[in-house]
Amino acid sequence: MGHKKANNIMEKYNSKENVQQSAPMSETASMDLKQMREQLAILKQKLDKQTIVTDRLIHQAMKHKMSWITKYCWAVALILYPCICVVWWEAKDVFGMSLCSYLLLMVFTGCCIVADLFVNRMRQEDWANENLIRTSEKLARMKHVRKMQSIIQMSLLVIVILAIAYDIYTAGVMSAEEMTIVGISSLTGLIVGGTIGLKVLARMQRTNDEIIKQIGELTDNQAQ
Repeated sequence: MGHKKANNIMEKYNSKENVQQSAPMSETASMDLKQMREQLAILKQKLDKQTIVTDRLIHQAMKHKMSWITKYCWAVALILYPCICVVWWEAKDVFGMSLCSYLLLMVFTGCCIVADLFVNRMRQEDWANENLIRTSEKLARMKHVRKMQSIIQMSLLVIVILAIAYDIYTAGVMSAEEMTIVGISSLTGLIVGGTIGLKVLARMQRTNDEIIKQIGELTDNQAQ
């Protein structure tokens, strides 16, 4: 908006100078108009630089706001997943879980993590000024894919849990009382984990909405 006003002022004085050139002009008046044009040109350059800096800061802020999702996904992949593998390997013999059930659980968990990394990936060029419209569309698609991914993963998780529970039951390592305790503990862990997962999902979706809104406001200002 600021450099647009400067352009309007320059056009006004350019037109004024063209009108006055048709009539005799004193050397002093000519020098004044020349100095005024130079000052307005300097002002326009400063406003353009300020706009570029402001846009760059906005881009960095949007990128930083999105970065926590990438860091979260990589933390789950590099820290949490290895811990899950070790813990379940130690618990496998205690519960009477077969190697196939263990591998089924680990492969399913690993696929979910890889899917998270794939769905939430952002490239450096996505934050370039000329790609913001496509980035906004990408973030909107990302929200939809996340939602569908969560529904599919929760459905498959139920199937995986039932398969593992059947495997443990047929192994006969634990008594009926122990099976009940394990079942209640597993259900509690599933509820707690599901609640945390839904909260993380909601925060991810909210982050996308905020960035989409910022991109809309930035592109609207640039169009004015």
